[in-house]
Amino acid sequence: MRDAATAEWFAVKDSLDPKSLDLDMRKLKTEDGVDLLTGLFISDVDNRIYPLYAAPLGSAADIPLFSIAGKLHYNPKRGEYIISDNDPTDRSQYQGAVLSLRDSSSSVAFHGPMSFITNTKNYSIAASGVGSGNPDSARYRVRALLGIDADMPAKAVELMASTLSKATKNSAEAFDGSIDDMYNIAQFAGNKGVETFNNRRPGMAPPPLATISPKLQHTVTLSKVELRWNSKLRAWYSVGKIGLAGIGKQGLNALVDGYVEIKRENSADLVEVYLEAEPQTWVYLRYANNVLLTKSSSEEYDGEIAAKQKGGIETAADYGAFLGEYEDVDRFRAHFERTYLGKSGKLAPRPTPPAGSTDSFGTETGKKKKKKDNDPFGDGVITPASDPTTEPAKKSKKKKDDDPFGDGVITPAADPAAEPDKKSKKKAKEEAPAADPMAEPAPEPTKKSKKKKDNDPFADSEIAPPIAPAPKPTTPPTTTPASPAATPAPVAEPAATSTPEPAPDKKEKAREAEPDPSAEPGVETDKKSKKKKKKAEANDPFGDS
Repeated sequence: MRDAATAEWFAVKDSLDPKSLDLDMRKLKTEDGVDLLTGLFISDVDNRIYPLYAAPLGSAADIPLFSIAGKLHYNPKRGEYIISDNDPTDRSQYQGAVLSLRDSSSSVAFHGPMSFITNTKNYSIAASGVGSGNPDSARYRVRALLGIDADMPAKAVELMASTLSKATKNSAEAFDGSIDDMYNIAQFAGNKGVETFNNRRPGMAPPPLATISPKLQHTVTLSKVELRWNSKLRAWYSVGKIGLAGIGKQGLNALVDGYVEIKRENSADLVEVYLEAEPQTWVYLRYANNVLLTKSSSEEYDGEIAAKQKGGIETAADYGAFLGEYEDVDRFRAHFERTYLGKSGKLAPRPTPPAGSTDSFGTETGKKKKKKDNDPFGDGVITPASDPTTEPAKKSKKKKDDDPFGDGVITPAADPAAEPDKKSKKKAKEEAPAADPMAEPAPEPTKKSKKKKDNDPFADSEIAPPIAPAPKPTTPPTTTPASPAATPAPVAEPAATSTPEPAPDKKEKAREAEPDPSAEPGVETDKKSKKKKKKAEANDPFGDS
């Protein structure tokens, strides 16, 4: 299991049977008293996996991925070396580590306890696995049971547990009764735990792992994780669905979608886990630089994490659990799918509940959910699509002025009158050149003349009361001083010849330009609003009363 150029001899004191080689590999040491180890290890220098066979560890910081100390036995029929800490021929023995090496192919197979990271008091992974590999090609695969323990708010763990329990009621079972399950469970619960797990009536679901042994109760317990080793990135990544065995005290047995990545960067462990129980229920946990970052589809869960966190993750000097962002989730999903699954182009959006509904955590989905619907990565940061009625409303005002065939919201009474008013104004100016120079410009009167048309085309003073509340009560005094202009009034009479207009609006404009012979001479019949005219007639002492 080691390069012949670097191999070293070591002394062994034991009785040997030439016909059946059995060599005790336990408690081996060098002449200097250094332990001689056997197994697979992860280098802290370059993060590669390297094998050892009765040799000293490369560095004290190296991780013992799979370490074994037992008896070496050689099987001549199979050309296989086996190291085991129990009797490998005993079929009732599940607990313990076993490593076999086939000399012809340099391939290894193993099962037993495993270590993927350097555990701390705040974050740790208790693991067991059944795997195989080839040191020459650096290809390894492991079916692992991972017990992840993270120091985080207990209430958040309870929320995650109860929700995932409801979301996985109809999910497929993770345990399939294979011998791999027995080996992995035995490393935590022993052989008796395996018996308890197996002793059930046919057709009955297996008991929750947490009820078999307290050693199987963790923050997150993953019973089936098919891990593969990427020798280029020197990282472990999951393949296929993940077996979810429990969250805290809540036992589960479900296959869920998700991703797991375990690697080391700059002598620090990085573990990322994304679990999706159903399209509307997911949770993300990332451990790096001695801090935990987590985000879920539940605002309640996120709120619990945010309420208990101290400061920000950027300035965290010690371990802590911090609330992540949607970008953190999508960054990991995009990285995993492109790097390990070979996907490219537009990635599938993060599954989210329908807008306005309640998510599987029982919390109401708000604007964030709408954002997810528009985000191809589901990061919830993209601004929600603007209301279709908001932008057209601004444009419709312009369309009313310029386009009679606008967006369909044009008021039928307003637009048809707009064009005739402009023409009538020009017409009135041409027909009444001698009108009072104090008359106001056309734009303002036309807006108010519309109301005048709707109420009384002849502007009788009898309808003045309904118009009286109009906002400009001080305007009449400005018109009364125009009484000295009575002499020019007869000059505007020739405009009466131009009054016959084909359209009713034009006639009305012509009448406005022609001073009424019966009306008081001082009142101007210009193109002001009828509100002002009626008010003027009501207050003018020279009126027709």
